[in-house]
Amino acid sequence: MAVSDFREAFIEGNPRLAIRDYGGSGSAVLLVHGIGRTLEDWRLLAPLLRDEHRVVALDLRLHGHSGEGGWSWDELVVDLERVCQHLALGRTAIIGQSLGGILAGVYAARHSDCPAAINIDGHGWLPPERFPGLPPNLAREQLAWMKDWMARQASALDTPMPEATFRAMLDAQKSLAEQLGVPVEVLVASTWRAAVHDAHGDYRLRPSGEALRTIQELTNETDLFAVYAQVTTPLLIFQLTAPIAPSAPDMPPWLHGFLDSFAEGLKREHQALVHHQPNIEVMFLEAPHLATLSHPAALASRILSFLARVAPSERLSPPPAG
Repeated sequence: MAVSDFREAFIEGNPRLAIRDYGGSGSAVLLVHGIGRTLEDWRLLAPLLRDEHRVVALDLRLHGHSGEGGWSWDELVVDLERVCQHLALGRTAIIGQSLGGILAGVYAARHSDCPAAINIDGHGWLPPERFPGLPPNLAREQLAWMKDWMARQASALDTPMPEATFRAMLDAQKSLAEQLGVPVEVLVASTWRAAVHDAHGDYRLRPSGEALRTIQELTNETDLFAVYAQVTTPLLIFQLTAPIAPSAPDMPPWLHGFLDSFAEGLKREHQALVHHQPNIEVMFLEAPHLATLSHPAALASRILSFLARVAPSERLSPPPAG
C-alpha cells in the first residue's frame, strides 16, 4: 500500500478532532503522536500494520489540525473514546509514541477492556534518588535545570516567526532527517501540519508556547509507574536506547552523563516493573526517540507480534470507501 493511501476526516465536537484513517480489515489500533508532533509521524509505520488491523491516527487537541481546548488526562482519554465511538472501532488497542505512549498507559489504566496498549518511549522523569551514579542533590539540581530549559524552549514558540526563520527551521529538520535516515518530506510534513500562517505573513507552531508549558507541567507531575500499577490489560513498553540529546548553545557539559544515568535508572525501574506485573512487557530497541520514522519496520514487526499473541485480531469488514 502506498503511504498516501488513507482518508482524512474530522470528528466534530469540543474540540474538533482531525483523524487519518488507513483502513484495514482487522481489529482496530489507534495511533497517538508525541508532544509538539502530529499524526504525520505515523505515515511510515501505519501502512505496515494495515494488513492485520484497522489503523487510525489522530492529531491530539492543540496539535496539527485538531481544535483548541483544555489539557488534562481526563480530557485526552475522552478524545480517544470519541474517536473509537465515532468510527465504531470496537475494542481498540492504543499505540502511542512519547507523550502519546504515556497517554496509552493512562487510557489502559482506565479501560480494563482495552485489548492492549503500547508505549513507544514515553517515560516522563524519574525522582532524583533513582538516577544511578548521581547523588540525589545533584540529580535534583540537574533535573530542575532540564525542566526549566524545556519550559524556556516552549516559551520561544510564543514569538511569531518570520518566513525566513520558519524556512531555516525546516532546513534544520532536513539535516535531522538525513542523520536519522528518514525521508525528508515525511519529517518536514509534521512541521507543516503544525504550522499556522497568520495575516502578517508570520508563522506560529501548534501547540503554542503557553499550551506546551501546560503539557510539560502535567507530564512532569504524573507518576507513570503509579499509572502502570493500575493497568491490568496487556501493555508493551519500548525503551529506546539511542536517544538524541538536546543540541543548543546553552547545553551544559554534564548533560550526556545526566541522560545516561536517567536511561540506566529507567531500565532498572522497567525490570522491576515486569517482575511484579506479568501483564507488562518491556522491549529495548537501539533506535532514537523518533523511531516511528527511523525504524518503522522494526517497530511494526514487534508490535504485530505482541498484538497477535495478547490480542489476536478478529477479521472485520473494511470501512466504506470515501
